[in-house]
Amino acid sequence: MNEELSNEFWKHINEMEQLVCKLNNCQSIIAICAERTLGDDSGALWAASDILNETEAKMDEKIYELLKVYRQLKEPTKKEKKK
Repeated sequence: MNEELSNEFWKHINEMEQLVCKLNNCQSIIAICAERTLGDDSGALWAASDILNETEAKMDEKIYELLKVYRQLKEPTKKEKKK
């Protein structure tokens, strides 16, 4: 993998991780609001909090899978090892 593609890959991974952090921050804010809200409205806030939490977890899984693929691409093939 050439250096330019590698840099592009890491740029996108970093942007995805920043999005995950923003989702986590939003989820935390909504959870705090849900804790302080009485009545039926708190259920909607908890649902939104859960959705953000699930989305964050799925994005973390995708980042992990992308990093696994990247490591595999960086491993030398058998032909390269023989050289």
